Amino acid sequence: MFTRLFGHTNQEQLRYLQPRVIITAIWLIVIIVVLVTASITRNEPMMLIIALYFVIVVTWVWNLLKGLFGAALGGWFFGSIVVGIVIALFGGIILGMIALFIAALGILRYVYLMLSMR
Repeated sequence: MFTRLFGHTNQEQLRYLQPRVIITAIWLIVIIVVLVTASITRNEPMMLIIALYFVIVVTWVWNLLKGLFGAALGGWFFGSIVVGIVIALFGGIILGMIALFIAALGILRYVYLMLSMR
């Protein structure tokens, strides 16, 4: 399963996973800082949480999305804009769930590979 998601060899998997894990870690640190700051100032950081969601989806699932749909993704919006928007909204929710699952697998695989390389 990991070979299909992240690469065939351990070195390919590390090369694939390292930038994604770094980006995800940076965004999680930013989110934690913003949530702590928001709890002190009683503000609602919803836009940043949406931005984190978007970054995780693009970082972890973009290649999968390109591979599955390719140029056909734009065809959904061509026939009816309403159908395209509904599909995009539900697709975004589903892609977010898939992205969180793949991100968790990727981070765990990255930690395992780093520990096995020692």
